[in-house]
Amino acid sequence: MTYSRGKHLKEKKSKKSNKKLLLFKIFLLVVCTISILKIHNESKEKQKLQSKEAISQITTTKIDGTSGTLRVEMPEEIGGYNVIGELVIEKINFRNYILNKTTDDSLNFSVTKFYGPKVNQQGNLCITGHNTKEDLFKNLKDLEKEDIFYMIDKENSESVVYQVYDKYTILPTDLTCLKQETDKRQVTLITCSPRRVN
Repeated sequence: MTYSRGKHLKEKKSKKSNKKLLLFKIFLLVVCTISILKIHNESKEKQKLQSKEAISQITTTKIDGTSGTLRVEMPEEIGGYNVIGELVIEKINFRNYILNKTTDDSLNFSVTKFYGPKVNQQGNLCITGHNTKEDLFKNLKDLEKEDIFYMIDKENSESVVYQVYDKYTILPTDLTCLKQETDKRQVTLITCSPRRVN
């Protein structure tokens, strides 16, 4: 009986030791994951800060009050995405670069081309952005019919003024705002609508 009791205690000690080892491994895994995420977030924040600094250093000279050629320097890329132009909406104090494609990652840096032609070309250029921050589309809801904004094409340094002629809310499954059936230059600015709580 003594022998069998001693054997049982050894098994218990071994199980305790395995549990401690497993908990230690889980702890190390959690610490490593948190460290990696922190480094990744710091890197993204640094890139965002650099893009804001670059935007604040832009100086433009308008040739006339509506549209025309601007002398402007834009960075080649932000966060690994090509800069294709700049969107300026003075009414809501918005000025930001337009990135060449829409991904979950690129939307963290700036507004992005979602669909359509090149900046300031014939067709419906659809630009999207988050509405969670002041430097993105947070105040886009304040635009009204007949408000104006302009875009600068990086390729040609051409500035074109646009006037808001419609504003509406659609379901995420409704793609009519992406239609390209136009012989004019059009821009569709897209962001999320806050959910209503009843």
